[in-house]
Amino acid sequence: LEEELLDVKAHLRTTIEHHELQREELKASNEELQAMNEEMRSAAEELETSKEELQSINEELTTVNQELKIKIEELGHTNDDLRNLMNSTRIGTVFLNRDLRIKLFTPQTREIFNVIPADVGRGLSDITSKLNHAHLIDDAQRVLENLQPLERTVYTNDGRSFLMQISPYRTL
Repeated sequence: LEEELLDVKAHLRTTIEHHELQREELKASNEELQAMNEEMRSAAEELETSKEELQSINEELTTVNQELKIKIEELGHTNDDLRNLMNSTRIGTVFLNRDLRIKLFTPQTREIFNVIPADVGRGLSDITSKLNHAHLIDDAQRVLENLQPLERTVYTNDGRSFLMQISPYRTL
C-alpha cells in the first residue's frame, strides 16, 4: 500500500507540475493575446484617424474640384468672349509663339495670309501671303528680341496697302 501510495503521490506531483506548466503557458499565451489585442486596438484607432484624415482631405478635394469647375466655366466664358471678339473684328490678327508658329488668327487674316485652322502650330514662314514684304519674319524676330512694337505700311501684290503692327505678346 505504501508503494502504491508513493506511486500515486509521484503521479500526483507530476500531474500538478504538468498542470502548473500548462497554467504558466496559458498565462503567457493570455498575456500575448492581450498584447496583440492592444496592438489591434491601437491599429484600429490609427485606421480610424486615417479614415477621418482621408475624409477631411476628400472634402478639401471636393471643394477644390468645385472651385476648379467654376474657374473652368469662367475660362470657357472668357474664351467664348475672346472668340466672339476675334470673329467680329475686321482686323486681321495673327498670334505667334516664340518660335513664330501660329497660335491663333482672326478670320480677317485670310484676306492677306493663306491660312486655314489646320495651320495652327505651323511656322509663319511656311504660310504664303499676298504681302509684297520680304522682311516679315525678320520684323517679327526683331520685335521678339527688342520687345518693342513695330508699325509700318505694307503692300499686297495687287497694290493694296495695309498698316502692319507687330507687338510683343504680353502676359500677366
